[in-house]
Amino acid sequence: MNPQRTPADLLALLQADAAFDRLLRAARALGLRHWCLAAGAVRNRAWDAWYGAGAEGFSDLDVDLVHFDPALPCEADARLQAQLQQSCPGPHWDVVNQAHVHRWFRCSEGRSIPANRSLAEALGTWPETATAVGVRLERDDRLSWVAPLGLTDLLMGQLRANPRCPDPQAFTHRLRDKRWLDRWPRLGFPPPR
Repeated sequence: MNPQRTPADLLALLQADAAFDRLLRAARALGLRHWCLAAGAVRNRAWDAWYGAGAEGFSDLDVDLVHFDPALPCEADARLQAQLQQSCPGPHWDVVNQAHVHRWFRCSEGRSIPANRSLAEALGTWPETATAVGVRLERDDRLSWVAPLGLTDLLMGQLRANPRCPDPQAFTHRLRDKRWLDRWPRLGFPPPR
């Protein structure tokens, strides 16, 4: 059984991470209204610290910056990504406007899903609960987060499929492809809710 972690533990971990602060500052400099660093940028840091680190520096290989702005065209993400690669080189930045994800599903997957109405709603449909956590650096340098599915599974090292994910197979595929249990063998599966 994994030890009880709290949101304060996560906050302290992220505040003490100079590399994460550098990523947050680069993202904030873009001037987006609704944004956060999410997915592995947050999850991997927490799980490396608490449940057994994998390869050194792995947490920063891919950094997901997600934002929400229906007025910004889809093509803007490539420009924002290039800006981040130039201002903060090293990691591979992946920038996605969550206001347009429904278009990607229609074009790439051939399926229709409802358009997201907010950044929180978008994160609330991600494949696993522990990944649906985003962190943002506010203007006053305070950290805030977007966690529509809560923080419990991230804090407790629990692998749980999100029933609100539009692709019911995504969790199973990601569990296999990302090999989380090889990297963090102390992760667990909670009893069904």
